[in-house]
Amino acid sequence: MAGGIRPGALIPAAAFVSLLQFDVLRVWLPSLLFVVADAGETSALVMGAIAIAIAAIPPIVVVLTPRRRVRGLWVTGVAILLAARLLLQLSDGGLLQFSAAATALGASAVAIGALGAGTHSAGLARFGVLLGFAASGVIHAGLAMTDLVWRSGTVGWVATLGLVAAAAGATWPARHLLDGDGDGRGRAWPWWLLGPVLLLITVLLLVPGRVATATRWADELVAATVVAFAGLLILAVLLGRWVGPAVAGPAGAGLVLVGVAGSLEAGSLIAVLAQAVLAVGLGAIVAALDRTGGDGSPRLVGAAAAGSPLLLVILGFVYYAGYDLPLPFSNRLVLLLTAVLVAGAALLAGATRERIVLRERGFATRLVRVTAVTAATALVAALLVSGSDRGPPEVGATDEAIRVAVANIHMGFDPEGRLSVHELSQVLDAHSPDLVVLNEVDRGWLTTGSRDTLRQLSGQLGLPYVFGPAADEVWGNAILSRYPIREFSVERLPRGRDAMARSQLIALVEVAPDRQVAVIATHLSHVDVQGDTRVPQARAIAATVARLQERDIPIILAGDLNAEPDDPELAIFEDVLRSVLPPGNPTFPSSDPEVQIDHLLVDDAFDFRDGEVLETEVSDHRPLTGILELRGTP
Repeated sequence: MAGGIRPGALIPAAAFVSLLQFDVLRVWLPSLLFVVADAGETSALVMGAIAIAIAAIPPIVVVLTPRRRVRGLWVTGVAILLAARLLLQLSDGGLLQFSAAATALGASAVAIGALGAGTHSAGLARFGVLLGFAASGVIHAGLAMTDLVWRSGTVGWVATLGLVAAAAGATWPARHLLDGDGDGRGRAWPWWLLGPVLLLITVLLLVPGRVATATRWADELVAATVVAFAGLLILAVLLGRWVGPAVAGPAGAGLVLVGVAGSLEAGSLIAVLAQAVLAVGLGAIVAALDRTGGDGSPRLVGAAAAGSPLLLVILGFVYYAGYDLPLPFSNRLVLLLTAVLVAGAALLAGATRERIVLRERGFATRLVRVTAVTAATALVAALLVSGSDRGPPEVGATDEAIRVAVANIHMGFDPEGRLSVHELSQVLDAHSPDLVVLNEVDRGWLTTGSRDTLRQLSGQLGLPYVFGPAADEVWGNAILSRYPIREFSVERLPRGRDAMARSQLIALVEVAPDRQVAVIATHLSHVDVQGDTRVPQARAIAATVARLQERDIPIILAGDLNAEPDDPELAIFEDVLRSVLPPGNPTFPSSDPEVQIDHLLVDDAFDFRDGEVLETEVSDHRPLTGILELRGTP
């Protein structure tokens, strides 16, 4: 013990730092995307270079810090982290939000680097980092995916101050456990491996939207499932420490490979089961890395610890760049290769570590406690989520009119990088829509905070939904409907030159007894050279329109078509559909609209009563509305 502080104090200290790190990461990434990169206006390569440069600063700071200053490095990193987190709560989007989040992220990485350089108990520190990420995912699910940083007012500030105070209380004693001579012992590679582990956790595991997409379970069960994944992760660490690296390493390697392969496509219950397998595998691997031993340079070990977010950013950039850049391989290969890397390291840990079994005292008690805490937390998360949204509406039209709203929701953020899901739902709800067509619906990308924007909007509007995957299983288009949705389908569109896959979502809704209307939600490519991308996509949709007309089904086509009224893409529909809004109603950009690229098209079965483009900046596009009457409806 140092200064009367037991080594176990490293666990809560590291946990609070990594909890805050994951929290600010969910703000920093969308701020980078929407504020700095202007949501696609900046090249993906430039944006990736900016992200990597920022994440590379902490390892450099650790390497340049004198060996005897590791304790001061820890205190300074934690202090800056807590101050930047408070500043982040005060910010209101824009560059201040991005700067505060970037500072907090860098400071947290520096603090973890100090742990790596100065502690003799690296395994406990890494377990604390993993525990913090798991706790952040649990809190995220329990708060219905609206984190504290997005909650203004007294409640948000009181909770944030409480979190910062708890973090200060947990991290201050840990300074006594850092060797003031900088004589930490250990190997660097287990710390480097933490970055790939965290990537798999943040992209595939602690993501409520992936569970919801695969199962359509109620929000309460989704939240409880995410908590259960976090519990399995921690339980697996305890079990792995008990059986030892010779068993935990190979077992974890196999489970991670199976778990990643099975959870890549979030389309069924099998994917959820695979996520549970992945949780156990990752926990076992972290346990297998516990006994690092060796005589590594403290600076190199510290740089590796500080560099775990850097590897997460690099691998994450390559993965998500596959949606913007024409990579010569599927971006899913990035996750598979990450799994292979992690599994290979686990096998190495099992083969080279001392083949001993760690029969820790009190193991059964710890196991029972973690299981009980997981179950209790899952129940609390389910109760919190169950009271977060309005109940389901009575389906059916309020009168003979059909009120339609169309919105490209910008993945739930406004142009200043602020989460705007709640504000968007208020704007739409003011028009009492019966049908809502949404584009750029994000249900779990790490780059935008791992939240399910569709579940949030559906709950706040009180409208059931159907979802049409496009870029992948958790990003695409959606239709919310007050009417019963009798059937729906999703059809892929020609990709052309676009790296991102596009689709059309076709839903048949019953607007009156024995009277159905087809709603087509789509989002055409923003990439086009001489009509080789959007025109083929528009023709594919026109073929769908023709099939529906053969069945004498009235048609509503809506979405961000990335084409103006006089463009050839719209001309494809001019003989069968008409726009409810005449030219001269620009929708993009929302701050000062110049072009009309969002559209609501209907066939001759409808009469148009009224419509408008809404003056709001809750997204980078302005929503539009239309009030329709279906001819022949009693």
